[in-house]
Parts: sequence; C-alpha cells; structure tokens
Amino acid sequence: MRYFNRLFLLAIVLPAISFAQSNFKPGYVVSLKGDTLQGAVNYREWGHNPTEIEFKQNNTVQKYTAANALAFGINGLDYYQRFIVAISTDAVSLEKLSTDIDTTKKTVSAFLHLVAKGKSFNLYNYTDELKPRLLLLENKTGILRELTYHIYYVSGQEAQSTATQYRFRDELRAFAYQYQKTDDRLLNLINRAQYNNYDIKTIVNLLNGESAANNTPSGGLKVKIFAGPALNVNNFQYHGGIPELVNNATSPATFGPQINLGIDIFLNSQVGRLVLRFETGYSTTELKTGTPSTSHSFRQNTFMLYPQVIYNIYNTDPLKFYLGAGVNMNLSSYSDRKLLVLNVTTAPITANPDIISLTTTWTAVPLRAGFLIAKKYELYGCYYFDSGITNSINYSGDISTIRMGINYHFGKQ
Repeated sequence: MRYFNRLFLLAIVLPAISFAQSNFKPGYVVSLKGDTLQGAVNYREWGHNPTEIEFKQNNTVQKYTAANALAFGINGLDYYQRFIVAISTDAVSLEKLSTDIDTTKKTVSAFLHLVAKGKSFNLYNYTDELKPRLLLLENKTGILRELTYHIYYVSGQEAQSTATQYRFRDELRAFAYQYQKTDDRLLNLINRAQYNNYDIKTIVNLLNGESAANNTPSGGLKVKIFAGPALNVNNFQYHGGIPELVNNATSPATFGPQINLGIDIFLNSQVGRLVLRFETGYSTTELKTGTPSTSHSFRQNTFMLYPQVIYNIYNTDPLKFYLGAGVNMNLSSYSDRKLLVLNVTTAPITANPDIISLTTTWTAVPLRAGFLIAKKYELYGCYYFDSGITNSINYSGDISTIRMGINYHFGKQ
C-alpha cells in the first residue's frame, strides 16, 4: 500500500508543477476585427482543444478565448480557428454508451485544431471531455460538418451487444464522387477507414489532390529509442521474525551493473514536456546481510520492465531537467546462495539457504531525476524505496537501490 501512496502523491505533484510552467513559442492571435497580432503563445500539451490561451506581446500576457479571438497559431507548428458549429453529444466509451443511436447535437463556439488544409477541404479536430470529433470544411461552400460516427448498445438483445455506424465513410465517398476522385486506392482507403486523425487526414489529402504521405502532424506523437548502461548500489536487510538476521545486523552496500533499452513517447513532440517512457533492462548483483551470529548472501539476476511518466521541468533544446516516477516490475533468479551460522569457537556452519524463500516476481517504486543534453545524452539517477523479495508472512527481506546511469537517444532530433 505504501507504494501506491507514493504514486498518488506524485500524481498530484507532477501535474501541479506542469501547470506552473510556461512554454511560450513565437505565434500570433487573430482578433475579432481580423487584425493579426504577433507575439508568443503559451504552447501546452493540450489533451482537449483549449478554451483559453495565454498570449505574450511586449512582455504583457493576455488571455484569449473563442469570445475575443478568431484564431491563433504557433509559427510552423499548429493552428486553431474559431467556429460556431453543431457537434454530437453521444459518448463513445463503453460505460457511457446510449441504447440505440443518439443523434442529439449542441452548438458550441470553440477553437478547432487544423489537421489538414487543401484547395477543396480543410479537416479539423475537436476534442473535449466527452470524445474526439473530426469536422470537414468544404471550401467551395464554406459548410463545416462533423463526420458522423456512432457506437451504441442495441436494444431488444438478451445479451448486451454494441453496434458501430461508420456513416463518415459514406460522407467521404460522396465527396470523392462529387470531386471525381474515384480511383480504387482512395475508395479502398475510405472503405477501411477508422475514425482517427491519421486515416481521415490521409483521405482528405487525396481528395485535395495531394500526397497521402503528407501525413505527419506538426506537433503530434513521436517515439524515440534509447539505450545505455547503469550502476546499481544496493542494500539488503531483514525485518521481522528472524532475530538471527535482524538483531545488530549490518548490510554492506553492494554494486552491480545494469543495461537498459527503452522508448520515449512524446505526447506533443513540439512541446516535449510530458513523456511516457517504457524501459526494459537486465541487472546482476550480489546481496549480503548479517549479524554477529549469522550471515546470508546470494546473487540476484533480474529482468525488469519499467513504465514511467517523465516531466521536463526545465525544457530547452540544449538542456532538459526532468523528474519521473513509475512502477518497476521484476523477474529475478537467484544463485550462489549461502547461509552461515557463525561461532566464535568453531568454524562457520553452513546452513540450508533454501529455508529462506526468495520471490521471483516483485515490484518496486522508484523516483527518478536526470538531465538530457543536446537531445542525445542523458545522465540520471533513481532511488528505489524498500521492496520485499521474500515469501513469508513472518519476516521481510527488503532491497533498496540507488541507480546512476547514462543513456544515448537515437534518431533525428
């Protein structure tokens, strides 16, 4: 339970830190009069379309919403435009699905995110707390429509079942015939399309007579690979019902190497503050503990999987400083197990080390901090809280670790 308390605290602290950070990028705001104001926009990793932005001009920060701005942009990265539009209100998550199709709509005034722009069509995204939506603007008519997609429970069924209506495929197919874009490749893409930015953007690019390969968002998901060595400094000790290994115990620090490989997933590569990291590694170390009467030692070899969340508190291209946390899931094997009973008058007596049961699967909660230099070279340290690696309700053998390591990040920056 103490692990989850620590994670709960971090879940509160890290978002609080994130809201306090600024990330002003060169950009502009279009006023209600149509004037373009040049300055800098506080560019964040918006999970939903922003309802309010901060705009800095001449060292003065002003807030803009859909009530006092027509559009805003971050130079070369993103563009949001205000529309008054009818949007669907039915949910797409299973726990909130309606029974039968719900076609209810509401009218909102909101900033829509430009996903694709062309001579015939512009594609926009609008995501709120309910769901993501894709909207298509036909430039010739100026009509903006939400592409239709419904998931619902089917009424009259003994067992609850869902149905999906892909009406957006019919809508896109109708535009393809209207604009005489009826090659087999495009029609096949429409017939198989899922309701997401990538698939629909590919189709809209082709409807606009552009390359489907022109499909990389300016500020979307990005994945990078990293690898590197680390050094673990370990401490192992017993607590509880083994007085021979608890009373007056000494637990010397032991050192062991580790090698790591992982990926970083940037939710918005142009902002780069919030990172989801998935890391795997292998380590080996000797663990020791003992009292004046008894000593216990063994070698632990561990494969680990370590999902974590990283937040760059200081975030520039030359240098980043981050904090992170996650859960370390481990699979261990043990060898060279020795349990010695010491006696001042005779030689040590070797006892059966199997009387102490060591677990092969265990978890740990680490805190992490580090620097990323020139987007390539990472220097970091981790502290692992005490984690039990024994199978007993009468005593606990706990390991704590300090890890220091370096990683190299591959790929284009």
